[in-house]
Amino acid sequence: MHKGNIMPKVNDEYLQDKREQILDAATRVCMRKPVYSIAMRDIITETGWSQGAIYRYFKNVHLILFELMNRQTAGLRNRPYSYTARGAGTHHSQNFGSRYTVNIDERSFVW
Repeated sequence: MHKGNIMPKVNDEYLQDKREQILDAATRVCMRKPVYSIAMRDIITETGWSQGAIYRYFKNVHLILFELMNRQTAGLRNRPYSYTARGAGTHHSQNFGSRYTVNIDERSFVW
C-alpha cells in the first residue's frame, strides 16, 4: 500500500482540543446572546469552520450547550461559590416563564 494514501491517525488529545475550540466559540456566543436563542449556525459562524466539521464533534446545539454548562460549573464544584438569579435575592435561580437566568462569576447565563 502506498504511504501517501494513508491518513494519519488522530489522537484523543487532538479530538479533545477541537471540542474545546468549539466550546470556546460557544462561550463567546453566549456572552452576546441568551442561551435559549442560540442556534448551531451561530456557533458555526463563530468558529469559522464548516458545518460538517462542527457536527463531527457535536450532533446538535443542545449537546454543545449542555457540555458548556458542565464545563462552566466543573471548576465550581470544589471551591466556595455563590450564584443568584437577577432580581431573585438569595434564590439560586428564578423562573421567568420558560427562561432561567443564573449569574456565575459575574457572567449571566440564560436558558
